[in-house]
Amino acid sequence: MTEAYTEQSEYEERAKIVIGNRIRELRRELPKPNGIEKFANQIGMDRSYLSGVENGKRNISFIRLLRILRGLGISPLDFFEGIDIETPL
Repeated sequence: MTEAYTEQSEYEERAKIVIGNRIRELRRELPKPNGIEKFANQIGMDRSYLSGVENGKRNISFIRLLRILRGLGISPLDFFEGIDIETPL
């Protein structure tokens, strides 16, 4: 493996973790009690898949991210504002 490949892999892993943490944080801020299972059902997504996303284990597609953001009531622009994937965890 080359150094560039390793750096890219680390960047992608960081991105999955940061994005997942942001989704979990926003879901928990919803006005009504919204456990992961209830929220997953509301947006038509499997609970285990959503859990994997929130835990940084899944490489989510943009379309599925949009579905989650719609359920959270937040635009992609607002979602990514303030997210720093460059800084190591």
